[in-house]
Amino acid sequence: MKFNNIYIIIPLLFLMIVNPLLSPSVSAEEFDFDAESVILIEAETGRTIYENNAEKSWPPASLTKVMTLVIGLEALNEGELELEETTRVSAKANQTGGSQMFLRENQEVTIEDLLTGIAVVSANDGCVALAEHMEGSVNNFVNRMNEKAEEIGLENTNFKDPHGLASDGQYMNARDVARLSQYAVNETPKILELESITGFQFNIESTQYNRNLMLPDHPQTTRYSYEGTDGLKTGQIEEAGYNFVGTAQRDDMRLIAVVLGAEEQTERFNITRQLFDHGFSEYQKIKLFDEGDELEQVDVKDGSERQTMAISETEANVTTKFDNDQELEFVFQPKDEELRAPIQKGEYLGELLVIEDGKEIASIPGIAQDEVEELGFFGRIARTISDAISNTFESIKDSIVDFIFGDD
Repeated sequence: MKFNNIYIIIPLLFLMIVNPLLSPSVSAEEFDFDAESVILIEAETGRTIYENNAEKSWPPASLTKVMTLVIGLEALNEGELELEETTRVSAKANQTGGSQMFLRENQEVTIEDLLTGIAVVSANDGCVALAEHMEGSVNNFVNRMNEKAEEIGLENTNFKDPHGLASDGQYMNARDVARLSQYAVNETPKILELESITGFQFNIESTQYNRNLMLPDHPQTTRYSYEGTDGLKTGQIEEAGYNFVGTAQRDDMRLIAVVLGAEEQTERFNITRQLFDHGFSEYQKIKLFDEGDELEQVDVKDGSERQTMAISETEANVTTKFDNDQELEFVFQPKDEELRAPIQKGEYLGELLVIEDGKEIASIPGIAQDEVEELGFFGRIARTISDAISNTFESIKDSIVDFIFGDD
């Protein structure tokens, strides 16, 4: 396949989105991590800013609940559930161990309380109650979780339960946790509203507090607070150590950091702080194209027009390093080696790849600006004859030029 290469110097000094909340500058070389794997991505574009051992399979523990919440929140969005809807707590839910919201057997509880309990206090009993209400059984709900994982594109994920207590056969890797979390904040943003609640009281006199100590103004401690943090989930079982997926937003750039297998409870927050500082101090999100901006002229075979313009399907942003002299390379990759008419207006034509330092950092879908009709039988014959005549004249012209001006 042949690509057209365009090299453009982007004046990032003027394009960059300035972040007034300056983070300490932390280079990747300065990282000091005591964890099995980590990854840092930008939430809109999905760009990986930093990773270490991100493909390693690991028990997710309560990070599992991000998927449980996604399924519940999507069901709300689609009208399958309502917040005020109630369900009766089963003995199975009541007897689920680990972190709880202390559901009582046969108690009527609202979907809103279940979702809040799962998000804020990591309620394992709430996960079972939600699963049974939605799918009739935990096993059926787990099947739905795995189907959703495949739909999202999680390539190294398998769920055995909705809460994360299982370690045998339940696994994710840091990249999949980041991808799931990216999906969650973009497609079910209510998860951020729930996960940023610092305390929840249900069925007991005392308030249980959110395990995410990076939330600003956390009632228990502000030692680990990080401005802009509004999620996402902690997790811990003996086989996993201490896991965490955190997200923070400053201006319009949102970062997602995943830490798996930290040895100490608070170390996962210290690592996440380093990752966030690195991302916010060294990277920026810029807008390259508005919806409808021209990307590339592409050739069309057997069309009434020989070319059509590929335009940006949507507004296109990229995450790039703070570097005023950065050179970005743009390469248009057609969907097929040879695009053939007919082509409909708005039809997908291919991707404009954005490359920084030899690495693809984004791809921008290109669609046809105009319709291109297919040439009929006689039209193709006429086109072939015209091209042959044109090529013959070009050959004759080149021969004459070579004869007159050729080497002695």
